[in-house]
Amino acid sequence: MRFSETLQQLMAENNITARQLAKELRIPSYIVDHFTRGTKEPAFDTLRRIAAYFNVDINCLLDYQGGTASIDDDLLRIFHSLPSEQQLIFLAQGKAAARITNGIP
Repeated sequence: MRFSETLQQLMAENNITARQLAKELRIPSYIVDHFTRGTKEPAFDTLRRIAAYFNVDINCLLDYQGGTASIDDDLLRIFHSLPSEQQLIFLAQGKAAARITNGIP
């Protein structure tokens, strides 16, 4: 997935507009528009700020898999995009699924 698509997805998941993101990052909104359209890529410092804002790894934004595709990255991205109460539910469900898979009552 390209950076622009990843950014659009994160914005949609967090219900944030380009204007809101620009305000949070203290950059012009037209720059965020360029990012979401894929006509410009952010500088490294801006990329770090975007990753910090969405609480994701920079590699998630760049879709870097280190040569191997992994569901772990998707799960971490989803987990970090959730509000804290939903993170607790997510963890509880994961633990329950692991117990079931391993035959632990």
